[in-house]
Amino acid sequence: MNDHHPTLVELNASAVPRNVFCTHTVGGGLGGYKMLAARLEDAAKVYGLEDPSIYADESFASVPELAALHVETIQQIQPHGPYLLFGTCSGGPLAYEIACQLAMQGEVVERVVMFGSHDQGGFDPAHTDRHRFLVEYLFENYGMRLSDLDWDGFETMDRGSVCAIVTDQIVARNKKHRLPDPIWIRKYLESLCMTRAATSRYRAPKSALNIDLYRQPRGERPADAHREWCDWDDLTYGTLTVIPHAPALRPGDDILADPHLEAIVASLRQNALVGVSRVADIQEKT
Repeated sequence: MNDHHPTLVELNASAVPRNVFCTHTVGGGLGGYKMLAARLEDAAKVYGLEDPSIYADESFASVPELAALHVETIQQIQPHGPYLLFGTCSGGPLAYEIACQLAMQGEVVERVVMFGSHDQGGFDPAHTDRHRFLVEYLFENYGMRLSDLDWDGFETMDRGSVCAIVTDQIVARNKKHRLPDPIWIRKYLESLCMTRAATSRYRAPKSALNIDLYRQPRGERPADAHREWCDWDDLTYGTLTVIPHAPALRPGDDILADPHLEAIVASLRQNALVGVSRVADIQEKT
């Protein structure tokens, strides 16, 4: 990251004139792409787009607003297409919305590649709580027990005040553990709240994008499962290529880590990164 592009992270040192832009997951984070970027150094310059609410003090009320912030950053690095975007898990819908906005500007988007983004939540009017979801989220992800706090009262308070109180409680209850800076914790909590609210209102527009979806084979979804963020059968007029990945992927496994990474890299070289004109070559002709 740098002062000019506080949300942009160079994930490899490639000098290849083809860029890949990778989107952060909910609450920020690009660590999942690091090994992938290293394996693709001979094929593409890989950039990561971090959460602007954490790293640039921006705010957003919708997925399109968040995507617009990233579009601005992308075009400061690469003013024109063709663009190639990667999104893993919850970063997939964001990568898709960014690609839609670039396409609406008349830019060429080669492809959107999503890893495991087929089971992410989306538009759901049943999500009416603003902060209470943090109880379950923080327990499931970090083992933090905060159910005794006044979550009913928190629902009547503004996001900043709630996140400040919760941050103080996290710090006070974990004095024996090494925690991130409290300011970062507060920004992280605020990002979680903003992203959840934005995602629960997001209706993915239909596009003409070409999409590669690395999808874990699965059985029939339970009747009470959350709504997916899109209708995959009606998401694009372009080509949706579903690539079944890692049948042995277990709960908690990371598709972009060993032992699954080699198969993903090989597939990307055969699909998203094959037969594409170099950015420099295309720009010379325009």
